[in-house]
Amino acid sequence: MILFIFRHMYKIFTSTLSRFLLTLIVVSALYITELSNAETSSGNIDSIAITGNHRTEKSTILSYTSFKKGKGYSKKESDEAIKDLYNTGFFSKININFNNGKLLISVIENPIINKVDFRGNKALKTDKLSQELSSKSRAFFSKSKLNSDINRILDLYNKSGRFSSKIRPQIATLPQNRVNILFNIEEGKKSVIKKIIFITN
Repeated sequence: MILFIFRHMYKIFTSTLSRFLLTLIVVSALYITELSNAETSSGNIDSIAITGNHRTEKSTILSYTSFKKGKGYSKKESDEAIKDLYNTGFFSKININFNNGKLLISVIENPIINKVDFRGNKALKTDKLSQELSSKSRAFFSKSKLNSDINRILDLYNKSGRFSSKIRPQIATLPQNRVNILFNIEEGKKSVIKKIIFITN
């Protein structure tokens, strides 16, 4: 009986010790990783390289950052640079890495708009709609810009009294990272006020 209890307690002890050692190893590994990252995420910038930019000049990209050779690197500046570069609407993905003095900015450019067309618009002419949109030929395409244009078209139709209008965009992918945009428009019927009733006390 005593031998059984001893064996049971021994199993509990070894199991607890194993879990403790495993936890200690994991924590130590995480600490070493963080320490390694800290060592490579600071220091002076010795070189700057940019990849993925086919239409956007390197000087244009750098103009939206505060990075300069010989200047110290900071994570805060990197985060601000990524935010400012996204705000340009030029890129769909941006990544900045700094290691041993080497700064690498990797980007994926948004497609270029080849042309913008409309289908189903009769009440509002194409010229009128085109003037109101931010998506234009030879400009960078972005989903946020497209959504803004859809809302703008709906707003124009609402102002013309057509409150049931619907917009369905179609994006056609072309070679050389280009796209065509087609706005399919269901104008709907124009709302008409048939009767006005005045209620007086």
